Amino acid sequence: MEKLFGTDGIRDTANTKVLTPVPLARLGQAIGWLLRNERGIFKSEGGRAVPKAPYGPGHNFQRPNLRDRVLIGRDTRISGPMISASLASGLLSQGVNVFEGGVLPTPAIAHVVRESGAALGVVVSASHNPAPDNGIKLISPQGFKIPDAAEERIEALMKTGVAEALTGPEVGDLALETGADDGTKLSTAAAKYCRDLVDRAKEWGLSLKGVKLVLDCANGATRVAAPWALEALGAKVVATGVDPDGARINDGCGALHPEALTQRVKEEKADLGLSFDGDGDRLIVVDDRGHVRDGDYVLAVFARMLKAQGKLDPPVVVGTEMSNLGLEISLKAEGIRLVRAKVGDRYVSQAMQAQGLLVGGEQSGHILFFEDSTTGDGLLSALQVLRAMHHFGKSWSDLCKCLTRLPQVLKSVRVVSKPAFESVPAIAEAKKKIEKKLGAKGRLVLRYSGTEPVARVMIEGDDQGKIEKMAAELEGVIREALG
Repeated sequence: MEKLFGTDGIRDTANTKVLTPVPLARLGQAIGWLLRNERGIFKSEGGRAVPKAPYGPGHNFQRPNLRDRVLIGRDTRISGPMISASLASGLLSQGVNVFEGGVLPTPAIAHVVRESGAALGVVVSASHNPAPDNGIKLISPQGFKIPDAAEERIEALMKTGVAEALTGPEVGDLALETGADDGTKLSTAAAKYCRDLVDRAKEWGLSLKGVKLVLDCANGATRVAAPWALEALGAKVVATGVDPDGARINDGCGALHPEALTQRVKEEKADLGLSFDGDGDRLIVVDDRGHVRDGDYVLAVFARMLKAQGKLDPPVVVGTEMSNLGLEISLKAEGIRLVRAKVGDRYVSQAMQAQGLLVGGEQSGHILFFEDSTTGDGLLSALQVLRAMHHFGKSWSDLCKCLTRLPQVLKSVRVVSKPAFESVPAIAEAKKKIEKKLGAKGRLVLRYSGTEPVARVMIEGDDQGKIEKMAAELEGVIREALG
């Protein structure tokens, strides 16, 4: 059996390999058996304690009762209901009660699992990937991605054969409950998540009255939650990317395509554009002048705000290998150190937990604020951006002047296999030549995507034209060798 889990759970083309009904049911059985027999394996140690947001007064939302249940949520892909139902059948066969939450952003699942006493969270989503793909991410009772050891145990059970390894218990009062929706309204679980975020923003003293925002919800899981929460805080919202049909998620929209938002921000004379990805755990910002601002800018500004508030202790922020060298220079000027983790929000989270840090993130828009949440959260990131604007009394375009990016080129090359780059002579030689040309004035990062059949090339240097030529040459070598 091929390895199931990558850097962000399981991901593949829907209705192929493990993402077909029978293997999915077996996967649900393996998870359910572990919940009954080795439940502690799913526990995450966590970093700094994340405060539990109060379920505030003044609304009519019912708190979901998920004690010891598995919460399953999904994005808007057409394959989502099939995968959710197949997983649920396997869990139920092992005597595990299931609550199907319907369309939910990934951070909403993490938040509700942590707040409700649920046994586990299951996210059915391929995040920023195109609609034909789908995937599965598992959330620990503490709201983090499950530990590596738990993924390894699941894979071991699947490999040895679930039918031989697992025994079905007497199911007793087995229950499948639903707070499901088709993404056209707030479900019970989504309502709790949104209300808690709004209450938290009010604790900061944040009001968005008079603020105009243009949203791109990627035809995904935030299509209802994001406009609702921002309007609840007083913002005037123009929402785009809110018409999912199962096949349009991330299609020319959302965090991977923020260029679609730039013109709209200018036309609307908006204060900000906010672009989410399909499952709602990323944010890319378009400032009031129509400039795209990625996660590096959010980290640069938010770290300064925390330090000004006396909360950045120790003065360290976690980025990744892909974080622009300009971010490192910008933070250093403020007495803040940038620590680089491997690419992937789980690795950022692990580094933050290990060192007891409050903030970290990726250029791609996964930002983690451990003072308020356990996972990357596009809507929370949007609120933090607006909070920083309120704190400093400046527009986002002005705040972003604190960071001067070094010239950088990013390339993605589709590959049919993923051998070690050093084992492919043509690639190893091209890499060595580029690194020699760059010297101490630049960086080359060459890696494989953990979620797609893609090689990533990142080159930084002091001359945009030169690094673009280098990246194009290396892209051609990789395509010839592995395409």
